[in-house]
Amino acid sequence: MSTNDKHVLDGGDILLFIYTGSTAPSTTSDYTPVGFGTSHTLNMSMDTREVASSKNSGKYKVRKPGRLDVVGSFDGLAVYPASSSMNYASLMRVVDQRTKVRMVFGEKDSDEDTANVDSSSFYASGSFYLTGIDISNPNEDDVTYAGSFELAEDFALFNYTG
Repeated sequence: MSTNDKHVLDGGDILLFIYTGSTAPSTTSDYTPVGFGTSHTLNMSMDTREVASSKNSGKYKVRKPGRLDVVGSFDGLAVYPASSSMNYASLMRVVDQRTKVRMVFGEKDSDEDTANVDSSSFYASGSFYLTGIDISNPNEDDVTYAGSFELAEDFALFNYTG
């Protein structure tokens, strides 16, 4: 798509990619999308602190910015045998081993044969801890999984020009 085209983002175009290696990833192709993901959420929030006030400061509280926090969640379809290397079982191992992972939120590249991050269209990245993983097994319905994560360090936002 031309960078002059304006479009509403389709949630299906934005994927959550994870890298679990022990060394820094060398390219965006080192990341693996969360297997059969159906949605993910990224929440960024800021604490505020109340500024000390005097009788002359008026009737409203005055606040200043504090620290930022980033948390999120994801869910997907559980597929067996899993054809993705970042499937439910892999995510469970990450939680169990308390492993810090690199995550990227962005679009898949246009190559139909790969599942790489499009390096020109990713939005945020950082090191996170997976803090939970659940599996839901409803009778006569699709088995799904859900997980949550919290920022460990190194969060960065990227400028999307699409």
